[in-house]
Amino acid sequence: MMHHRCAALVCLAAALILSSAHRAIAATPEQVDESIKKAVNYIYTQQSGGNWEMVDKREKDDAASVEGYQWGGLSSLATCALLYARESPEDPRIKEAVNWLLKADIHGIYALGFRCQVWQMTQNFPGVKEKAFADFQFLQQAVHKRGTSENGVPLKGMFPYAFDKGKPIGERWYDHSVSQYGVLAMWGLNQMNFEVPADYWRVTEAAWREHQNESRGRNRRP
Repeated sequence: MMHHRCAALVCLAAALILSSAHRAIAATPEQVDESIKKAVNYIYTQQSGGNWEMVDKREKDDAASVEGYQWGGLSSLATCALLYARESPEDPRIKEAVNWLLKADIHGIYALGFRCQVWQMTQNFPGVKEKAFADFQFLQQAVHKRGTSENGVPLKGMFPYAFDKGKPIGERWYDHSVSQYGVLAMWGLNQMNFEVPADYWRVTEAAWREHQNESRGRNRRP
């Protein structure tokens, strides 16, 4: 089962790469559509009980693991990909996935980054706006407000891997990868007309600018 879940993600990624790079590999639009169709069908075959998780609930304290604090992320990613592939939100399998996500106790920022994209594409479903608002409040609590990392890098405006019981998992931890997903989640919620405080965007922009290196790029974690 674990290998099946991982294979679903590989297949999903392949479909996205094909859809965005079809000119580079000289694929026709029809071939791209067929590849996406095959990926969509495969992802559906891996759905079980409305979800794509490897375990029924969080089993580890690992902040980065899909069996730990990123539990719920595989289902969020798969549902998001299906909706991006223009699968109907009214499809019973999508509805089952959304209902599962509504009940999922997610604490990982990667996982929430994708769940919040699902919310903006299914916001007319019963219960979605209420759950989205709860995620909105959670993310505002989760973003670092102060402090420095072990390397002395300012944390303000960056995200930890996860947040639970009122504190970050890894008190002085951040990286740019997971922080991107925190910003992505807030953007998705902003698309649902949740009023993101202007100060959040100012702090976020200032943090990312401060973390630029000399080439104006960013390492995953300086």
